[in-house]
Amino acid sequence: MKILPLRQLLRDPKKVKKLTLAGVTVRITDGGKPLWDLSPSQPEGGPAGAAAEARRHELWEKHFTELASAPLPGSAMPSITDVLEFSRGDGR
Repeated sequence: MKILPLRQLLRDPKKVKKLTLAGVTVRITDGGKPLWDLSPSQPEGGPAGAAAEARRHELWEKHFTELASAPLPGSAMPSITDVLEFSRGDGR
């Protein structure tokens, strides 16, 4: 834990930002008395939150792939995937 006076926080907030980004908890004092403890932010929900985020990403990719591969309802226009493949020279 790093201890800094309130004055230093106000004069150099980037120093506190760098410390917390590096994983250091910073105690802010006023007149030598503890005022705040600023700790690094944790990923949402820790490891369980990371797994949930990975699952959301997986579902989003699956849904987007399905949407991109399907033509618009009631439209003679090709799907986004068809347009991209054609522009790359992969199709037609």
